[in-house]
Amino acid sequence: LYNWPYRHLYVKGLGGKVAYAQLLDDASEITWLPPGRQVRGEGEGLRGLDPVAMPDDLLILELPVAKPGAVIPVIELFLKD
Repeated sequence: LYNWPYRHLYVKGLGGKVAYAQLLDDASEITWLPPGRQVRGEGEGLRGLDPVAMPDDLLILELPVAKPGAVIPVIELFLKD
């Protein structure tokens, strides 16, 4: 990732297809929200809105707040069979 996002990374088309996710440089585990989960907005002007159900095909990775030490952090995804 060239630009480290705050807390969440949204990847369309991979919801329900990932078995495991980790940072490539140090193998630290990255968790994700279950498909179809309801989330609250976290961007400017979205705070306090009612929860919104995310599409089932949307993968929402929960990232560390601080960017890892790698020059360009890479997230490795292990897909389900």
